[in-house]
Amino acid sequence: MRSQQFYPHLGGDFKVGSSQWNFPGGSVLKFRHFETVFDFVKYQGWSLSWIGWDELPEWSDLSCYNRMKSRLRGSARNKRIRATGNPGGAGHRAVQDYFQIPSRPIPLDEVEPFVDPETEMVRCFIPSRVQDNRKLLDTDPDYVRRLKGVGDPELVKAWLDGDWNSLVGAFFPWVSPKVEVPPDQEDEIPGNWPLFVALDYGESSPTCALLMATDYDDRVWIVGEYYQGDRYAEEHAVGIMDMIQGNAWTGGRFPDRIYAPHDMFIRRRLDEDRPNTAADIFTEAGLYLTPTSSDHKAVVNRW
Repeated sequence: MRSQQFYPHLGGDFKVGSSQWNFPGGSVLKFRHFETVFDFVKYQGWSLSWIGWDELPEWSDLSCYNRMKSRLRGSARNKRIRATGNPGGAGHRAVQDYFQIPSRPIPLDEVEPFVDPETEMVRCFIPSRVQDNRKLLDTDPDYVRRLKGVGDPELVKAWLDGDWNSLVGAFFPWVSPKVEVPPDQEDEIPGNWPLFVALDYGESSPTCALLMATDYDDRVWIVGEYYQGDRYAEEHAVGIMDMIQGNAWTGGRFPDRIYAPHDMFIRRRLDEDRPNTAADIFTEAGLYLTPTSSDHKAVVNRW
């Protein structure tokens, strides 16, 4: 591992069995695993002064990151969280929003710390581009040319220019996250536009439900969104119902269909008298689901 190149010069002693470095002053650096928010139980009771995350955008959301903030405690004066990451990955947008990463690449002299209005804690995004890695480019001058040949223009922009506004890894890379019609510029959508919900259910990963309307030209508009992780099916059902009933553009009109993945209908227990599928739980909350196939194609605009 890379730490073997640095920490021995600081007096570090690596313990293979425990995957940790011990330093002369008593400090300990531990390498640990954290895949989903359910792994948090491994760290209950810990008191840490520094937490480091490698490739933070590869997590689907910031549930794990936020949960571990509670372990940053104790007598150490300068407690810190540090994270690295490249544009792309399942959590690309969550990281961009949380760290207030600008929509355009910026130089270091324009970097400004962001003060969280709720916690008053400070976080800061430090930009970096491939050109900043002079040692790599000196030893491998053809590296940039190879990057340009990866075949994905969005990925090239992200890696070469540090462009976090590119849609790296998106299933539909042509979809824009921009809101086309601000809420204060439109009344309710016409009552005869069909409404439906597209639901992507997750248990260890986030759940997403999009409320959509179809106009007279068969274009599909996103008019409502629910996206949450680290919740039970009952909580997701309540949240989606609130999103539907509280929607300003539809006046709370209920959708004609709620399309859901087929695995929500798989029975897991033998007790037929109790709800034992995610679909059963949603039905109890008043959300009647329609199973879908895995073949979906759509052209979507954002209302």
